[in-house]
Amino acid sequence: MNNSTNKIKVSHLSTFGFPIRGLTPYSDSLLRNLIALNNITNIKVNYRSRLFDKLHPSSQQDQQTNSAGDLKIGFLNPFRWKNAFRKKTDIIHAQYWSVIQIPSLLGVLFYAKLKRIKIVITVHNAAQHEALFFTHFFEKKIYNLATKLIVHTKNGLSLIEKKYLIPKEKLCVIPHGVDIQDTSNVKATKYDYQLLNLNCDKSYIIFFGNIRNYKGIDVLLDAWNIAAQSLPNCELVVAGRLWTGNTLLKRLSGAILGTKKLADKILNLKNKKLPKQTTYILNFLSEDQCTSLFRIANLAVFPYLKFESQSGAALKVIAYHVPAIVSNKGGLSEVALDDSYILNENFDATSLAKVIIEKMAIDKETANKSHFNTLKEISWHNVAQLHERVYSNL
Repeated sequence: MNNSTNKIKVSHLSTFGFPIRGLTPYSDSLLRNLIALNNITNIKVNYRSRLFDKLHPSSQQDQQTNSAGDLKIGFLNPFRWKNAFRKKTDIIHAQYWSVIQIPSLLGVLFYAKLKRIKIVITVHNAAQHEALFFTHFFEKKIYNLATKLIVHTKNGLSLIEKKYLIPKEKLCVIPHGVDIQDTSNVKATKYDYQLLNLNCDKSYIIFFGNIRNYKGIDVLLDAWNIAAQSLPNCELVVAGRLWTGNTLLKRLSGAILGTKKLADKILNLKNKKLPKQTTYILNFLSEDQCTSLFRIANLAVFPYLKFESQSGAALKVIAYHVPAIVSNKGGLSEVALDDSYILNENFDATSLAKVIIEKMAIDKETANKSHFNTLKEISWHNVAQLHERVYSNL
């Protein structure tokens, strides 16, 4: 498709410009590094929706709104889907992460197929978190429209191949990118503790990310009940968005995501100040607050119970040189310092507590940092180059 005189034109369909956790930072980072390589022409096709403006306070807080030249489409407005093709393109690359996209993806990708435009889809969740009865049928249609499907892990590739009967040659693995921070940017300051209203004389273990059933928060809280007795000067910080609320939209979101029961339990524990030595930050965190949280953390825990992809939350934390205890699910083991940070398949609260106590005995500054250099192999620069290779080989 490419030749010596014309650059390949790639239209990127995603959300850009405000940090919807787990997706926009990915899309922004990938696009920024593709632009820096300057080998292809990149066209931004941005989802804009009042629904997301209400669900994600980040979209209201962020002042770096999208440029006037961006193409914009809606999730449920067919009249705006054609905007994806207002600029001539060779390839449309769609990021697929949620069932809410199914109507717009089907519309946009069917049109691309009619126009003989090549289609690349990055499947962020090989096993969708929202187990709705209709998703398999429509996802199979979407995946069959693709010229190439990208997943983040080998496990994800195998799952997509078997579950949706997708030919293996149509699939490829490109890891989630990460940009490891310079050591000068990872040390905590008094400002970091003040911003989060935390005590600079204590040590902190963090659980970070949208709070969902599959992430093992129940097991972690039970484990912390045990481990805290051996770590009197340490606190667990549970930081992330609870998908619940009083409005109809928030209740509907909680019902779709299946998080209402968990949210009620977490809020009840917070109100009772349980477990002891636990701080809950259950609202949206700004980028500054996230950075401060990562800097003050001595250890992170991601005890996911079910997962087939790579965790953007874990990679954001690891980028600040924070050692992480992880379950052996999806690509989580790739962010562990070594095998001793990977939980066994049948871990429970007692075994997790034991690992937490063991790893908190290791000073953060003396933890094995060679792994952080290894992670540079999946820097966003390298990941962008892998994407260029996919585009040029279509």
